[in-house]
Amino acid sequence: MKVIFVLLTIAITAFPGLAANAKAGEEIYVRACKACHGADGHGNEVIAKALSVTQPYLGSVSDEAVKNAVINGKGKMKAISSVEGGEIRDLIAFIHTFPKK
Repeated sequence: MKVIFVLLTIAITAFPGLAANAKAGEEIYVRACKACHGADGHGNEVIAKALSVTQPYLGSVSDEAVKNAVINGKGKMKAISSVEGGEIRDLIAFIHTFPKK
């Protein structure tokens, strides 16, 4: 277990592009997500009501679900083509700052 941790630490240090950046993710969230999902990930009630949808709390959504929703869309949410590649990792890192419920 220690060997894996050390190797991951070395990889992230040697290749900083691999590490997700929550601060950059916050900027992406504000630009591409906040209007519908709210500042705290609980969703915008007005938009949810207008679209007749129930939005899950983003702090409880899996990384894979966030990635898939951004890339492919989900339900009435369209794919977010302005967010791609490493930006998705950064966005997920920011969502990790939301309290778990």
